[in-house]
Amino acid sequence: MTTMTSTMPSTRNALRVDTRGPTSRKPLPKVQPTAPIRNSSGGRKSIDRTSQHANKVTSQTQMSSSAQTKQEEMDSTLAQLKATLSRFTRSNNRKLVLQTLHNYRYLKCIPLESLPVAPSSQAAWQELETQVCARPLILNQLQLAPTNELTTTLYSLCEKLCTDLPITAASVCSSIIVKINQDSAATDVYFQLNAILGSQELILQQPPSLAHTNNTKVTGNAPKQTPTQLDLYKADGVLHGRLTHRLAVGVFRKSDLSNSKPWFWLTATVMERFNVSTGTSCRQVFVHVPAF
Repeated sequence: MTTMTSTMPSTRNALRVDTRGPTSRKPLPKVQPTAPIRNSSGGRKSIDRTSQHANKVTSQTQMSSSAQTKQEEMDSTLAQLKATLSRFTRSNNRKLVLQTLHNYRYLKCIPLESLPVAPSSQAAWQELETQVCARPLILNQLQLAPTNELTTTLYSLCEKLCTDLPITAASVCSSIIVKINQDSAATDVYFQLNAILGSQELILQQPPSLAHTNNTKVTGNAPKQTPTQLDLYKADGVLHGRLTHRLAVGVFRKSDLSNSKPWFWLTATVMERFNVSTGTSCRQVFVHVPAF
């Protein structure tokens, strides 16, 4: 028997793979990653400024719109208040008038934007000092009787407090004398409340003061007016002050002005906090309505 020699390659040789690859193949060049495109620093700053300006304009617009809406609501509420007060006043219903005022929240805290103005002449200054000295004053919890020495005592305190401060005792004392004038505070309160409550049926009047006893005929168990309270203190190298006036205002029906007794009394408390060093201040009036 003749032995046949196979010419087929062996399976191992047939499945052999040349891992070297063709000699003519070249490796592909590496592709460098492309950096992201960015704005220059100047461009970024420009965009930031534009964005900030847009946000600022939007914020200002929103604040303006909110303030306008609030003012419109207050005007509408005030118009309704006047109409209600007029109706109850014509019917001589004192209880419902007082109840209406109790429900009017704006009376609980009214901002006073006006500030007392210093006299422009020496004669006016002397008259102002006379008015201030004619009333008692509670100065740093010490009650001072109405005497001509009141301004001297006030100056002595200012002199002590102004030590090591870049302000003079004379300028501080002068500004405080203007603030503690009760007649000025009463006038500001009167105009503010008359704008709210004054109408064809109601009118407001101030009781007689110590300095001007013939200005008005308002009588009839007026609330006792407590002395003006003034607190001066120094904190962190700054001179601060707190001032409180308590005033009485008579409310009359115009149809009953022949009667010297008011229909009812309102008590107004004027509070002012001020920074003597910077000249800034916050002034408000709180109105107390009697029980009904």
